[in-house]
Amino acid sequence: MDIEIAFGQPRPWTETVAWGPYRARHADLFEFVMPGVARYTLEDRSRVTVTPEDGADEAPIGEMLVATVLPSLIWARGDVVLHASAIARPGQNAGLMFVGASGSGKSSRLQRAVGRNARVIADDSARVYLQDGELLASGLPGGMFIRTHDAADSRTLVSVPPEQQLKALPVTSMLILGNDDSPVRRLTGVEALASLLRHRHRPRILRLLGTEADFIGPLGDIAARLRIAVVGVRAWMP
Repeated sequence: MDIEIAFGQPRPWTETVAWGPYRARHADLFEFVMPGVARYTLEDRSRVTVTPEDGADEAPIGEMLVATVLPSLIWARGDVVLHASAIARPGQNAGLMFVGASGSGKSSRLQRAVGRNARVIADDSARVYLQDGELLASGLPGGMFIRTHDAADSRTLVSVPPEQQLKALPVTSMLILGNDDSPVRRLTGVEALASLLRHRHRPRILRLLGTEADFIGPLGDIAARLRIAVVGVRAWMP
């Protein structure tokens, strides 16, 4: 996807709706402000203007761009973004996504999978879309945000070797990581759709832009094409 990212001051504009750190005129002009970090203005669904606050460190500016701003822009373009990691196991040409609540082990599983030569499609946020009748996932495969042990909300960016990065790949399955030892349980129909709704990435953007209802159909199509299952904490290892 062609996205222009520049540092500077955006042109003046007036919002029609504001909500917490977000304000918007419409899907072609909205912004997100992270106090102490930067202001991110998204224009024409193709351009991000970053206005750092005085003294802000580069690391959180980049992290917020990846974790919040780019997923918001993809939603505005009409694509689904899941709060998911996606990999392809060695020798396989179909990807696997996994999702889960904080503390369910997504980061550690992803790191172990890379250590076993899995290829990374996306970490933390995955764009999921239909192309030529096939369900694909894509993201930013160049790095993994690994949670550190010294602070619950601290994460370190770990690079993925170039030969283990994939720009996009068909996906066939999604695992929902539980925090207990429950047996594997397959989700279908309404349960499968509900699981995708729960694991949308930055869903408040849809409410801000008034497009939440527009994605029920696409999410239903995705749910029908994925094998979705809930697995216990020890039931799946990458």
